[in-house]
Amino acid sequence: MQHLATQCPPLDVLLDGGLEADAITLVFGEGGSGKTNLALQCAREAVAAGKRVAYVDTEGVSSIRLQQVFGALDAEPVLFFTPYTIEEQERLVSNATRVPDLGLVVVDSINMHYRLAIDGGADGESEAARSLYKQLHHLTGFARQAQVPVLITGQVYGGEDATQPFARRVMEHLVKALVRFEKRPDGTRKATILKHRSIEEGRSARFRIAGHGLEELGVPPPQPL
Repeated sequence: MQHLATQCPPLDVLLDGGLEADAITLVFGEGGSGKTNLALQCAREAVAAGKRVAYVDTEGVSSIRLQQVFGALDAEPVLFFTPYTIEEQERLVSNATRVPDLGLVVVDSINMHYRLAIDGGADGESEAARSLYKQLHHLTGFARQAQVPVLITGQVYGGEDATQPFARRVMEHLVKALVRFEKRPDGTRKATILKHRSIEEGRSARFRIAGHGLEELGVPPPQPL
């Protein structure tokens, strides 16, 4: 099976090579746990392989961070789609999969507008859940048919409960790989497999966020010239 390597060795070992080419990988965690950094890093690797990336951005990716992660590599093949409602998100997710020569589709994060829509009461929650399911169903079919990896990130419940992503019941049976990112007290990050079709649950890896993206622990920082 083909994979898109993240080029963060602990994560590539954890995922048996990286993101699966025919499935959705959902990475969720609290803010600052490394989700968007992973999405940008995977986008960089897809571009480095000569492919284009469709990036549905619901939270506002920092252009400075994009430049830091991409370095000297041209980020022009990354096409950004910016929805402001879950209805727009549904339309733009569909549009994103029509981009030619794709090597990766990213939705970062997929449940932010769902989270906002459920504040409208039972009707709003029902419509938001239906839209989210349609998006995931579409992305699942696209990944299988096109053999292109799909990476989605997810927000978690507020407070101290960062163990479950919002709308997990809607997403779980369509997502083939479910990975939790956590911030550790020492500033490192931990990734844990909660669901995977070929990797045991509970398997984990640790990494850190560096200037250029995610990297393994113990890598010395680059020295100034």
